[in-house]
Amino acid sequence: TQTDGVVSAAAYNHDDVGGVNSSHAATILAAVSDTGGTSDADNADVQVIIEGFVADQDIAIKMTSGDDVVDLTIGESEFDLHVEDQNDEIIAAGDYGKVSDFTNWSALGAAGTGAGVAAGATGAATANSIYIESATVDLASSIAKGSEEVTVHLGGGDDKVNLVLGAAQVEDVTLKFSRADTDDHDTVDINELEDLSVLAGNASGLRLDFADDISTIINAGAADAAAVNVASSQQNAVLVFDGGAQEGFIVDRDGDGKLSDGDIHVDLTDAVSAVSFTDASTFTATSTQGDTFTFALSGGDLIDIA
Repeated sequence: TQTDGVVSAAAYNHDDVGGVNSSHAATILAAVSDTGGTSDADNADVQVIIEGFVADQDIAIKMTSGDDVVDLTIGESEFDLHVEDQNDEIIAAGDYGKVSDFTNWSALGAAGTGAGVAAGATGAATANSIYIESATVDLASSIAKGSEEVTVHLGGGDDKVNLVLGAAQVEDVTLKFSRADTDDHDTVDINELEDLSVLAGNASGLRLDFADDISTIINAGAADAAAVNVASSQQNAVLVFDGGAQEGFIVDRDGDGKLSDGDIHVDLTDAVSAVSFTDASTFTATSTQGDTFTFALSGGDLIDIA
């Protein structure tokens, strides 16, 4: 499928990756919130389905040679949640959809991490008494479906990518990078990178395929892409950096050891909390939600395939 420069599918608010957004919260709060002065329910078990793009055959999405936007959740996810109402909290039905920051899955089981009514709601903010005690990814879900293989061809230019792999996604997803023009470098800004099959842990199912085979992986030890200067580089080496100011890597097409014309800069700053060099054939990228992608050099590609 040829695109016009923007492609999106089932791309829910990516600030909610690893959490529950306001529409999900409305259903959950309705299940546990008290409707009167007496306790109606102290807890509830709730199933949440996060939609995703599902194709029944292998599909290739071809972007343009300009500056494109890719916003994709590939494959669906089912989560089983156990919700507690600790203080018999009453929230008016009209305020269910106004709840913000309903849960933080890094603090499961802790009272005080739950519901709060957003500014502008008619009800007062709760005492954080409604919260998710436990959350489990249902990998055996009979409802959530995965897609067949999906390949996204980035056509060159400075693209922006939000990519989430659904919990039911089994087949591989590939980001295919075009060769950059020799009179400039390309920057691919990956703002979101998540695997919903794990709340936090080892991710898998992603391939990064470059027009020229990757030759090696080198620790650049730089604060950002502009500061990379590796005398020992070689053509098509991946120069990994995690200096705090910026995180990601450079595909050094000409082997000059720095970001220059013809190179590809993959900026992971917004998507990850850390990028870690392992050796000449491996590096890891840990997402902001704790998913660890371990990219290994295989056949000229960078792959994290289970």
